[in-house]
Amino acid sequence: MRVAVCDDERIFLEQMQELLKDISDIVQIDCYDNLNDLETYLKTDQKYDMIFMDIEWKHPMENGTHYASKINEMYPDIQIVFVTAYNDRFSEAIFWEKVNLCGYLVKPVKYDNLMILIKRARENIKKQKNEKLVVQYKGVTETIPFSSIVYLESSAHQVFISTIADRISVYKKLDDYEKELSHSFVRIHKSFLVNMDYIKRIDRGELTLKDGVVLPVSKGKYQATKDKFFRFMGEQL
Repeated sequence: MRVAVCDDERIFLEQMQELLKDISDIVQIDCYDNLNDLETYLKTDQKYDMIFMDIEWKHPMENGTHYASKINEMYPDIQIVFVTAYNDRFSEAIFWEKVNLCGYLVKPVKYDNLMILIKRARENIKKQKNEKLVVQYKGVTETIPFSSIVYLESSAHQVFISTIADRISVYKKLDDYEKELSHSFVRIHKSFLVNMDYIKRIDRGELTLKDGVVLPVSKGKYQATKDKFFRFMGEQL
């Protein structure tokens, strides 16, 4: 796993690095005392498997839960662990932003508690790696992680698969992909299948994705789409 630790206290970064360095499957540990540096790194299409994020930062404009939510928009499969010295102050705040929450640690971090979350992250990552769509196009076979698919669109006997980084077309029915994809996808229209991780807002007649793309929601599927999305959001808390 590739891991990042984010905290504006140097002593904590050093303590976490010491705890993590002997865990066999952690191959990279990067420390950040500035959240802007982390955001800049992630925008270069680099990513981590797991991020330990301090909630309270000395800079008044920086907040760990807010930044974790921004990270989730970029890479919804990154495992987030919130860390704080003030358990009573932030026990509710960790649920206020949408993140891929793996767990919560209180400073000073105990090794046994850390290992419980490392184990959970391993299991989550293994599950994500097994969730892949196998597609054939332009004479090649490619596997696409479910988590990187934003939406699929059916048009003129083709299905266009829009991912975080690309858009490809294949000759297959959207119905077939609906059967293959996980419960995190919702059919909003006869021509559109959407990953709910990327939905920002649902209005009657249309749906807005986090990147600003607007897709149509058919009248007959509006209520079912809305209900499924709310259930999905509830499962993330």
